[in-house]
Amino acid sequence: MDPGEAGRQAGRSHGYGTGSVQNVGKISRPSHRNGAVSKPWHAHVVGRRVETVIREILAGDKEKFRVIIREYSADLLRLAHHFVRDWDEAEDITQATFIACYRSLSHYDPARPFRPWLYRIHLNRCRSAYRWRRRHLARIMRLEDAPPTPADPDPGDRSELIMQQVDRLATKQKAAFILIEIENLTSLEAAQIMGCSDSTARVHLVRAKQRLRKLLAAAGVAL
Repeated sequence: MDPGEAGRQAGRSHGYGTGSVQNVGKISRPSHRNGAVSKPWHAHVVGRRVETVIREILAGDKEKFRVIIREYSADLLRLAHHFVRDWDEAEDITQATFIACYRSLSHYDPARPFRPWLYRIHLNRCRSAYRWRRRHLARIMRLEDAPPTPADPDPGDRSELIMQQVDRLATKQKAAFILIEIENLTSLEAAQIMGCSDSTARVHLVRAKQRLRKLLAAAGVAL
């Protein structure tokens, strides 16, 4: 099995499908339904509607920002959880993203797609949290005689084993893998979010798959 398909199956098994936001303005966790999938890339607030909503927000109608939260919170929350694998921390990251988005709206260029702009803000926060976790773990390993050993997953929980290895990818490789293989974005869409060229995003994905194959083989997970 291709590592990308393995990642998509793991993502579905972990309940990463899009869920509804129960309360407008409140970050709610996606529903855990196996097989649920994200909205298509263009199935969100698009075109003139985004421009209209943003103009109204900048004109002082702060309540209109609830529209942005309602449309994007489930997807952003799921993406953050892919990186940190903790719902509470994912909620904190998502809240921080919306705060940063609101404060930066005056700098948004309505001639450019809104979703990649918002996702880039979010991805930067996800990356920072992920890097902090890795540095924190490295410090613990230096202080302890032996590295901390997490609880062993159920040997039958293949999706958990796969996601553990995804966590070991380099930050940019992990971002490319999650966005393209789990979130089902095109390499061009992922590149817009990552702030790189289409070809660079594809290189990160290829390297992620190569690395993931080796990690999974070493962990005894057959593809």
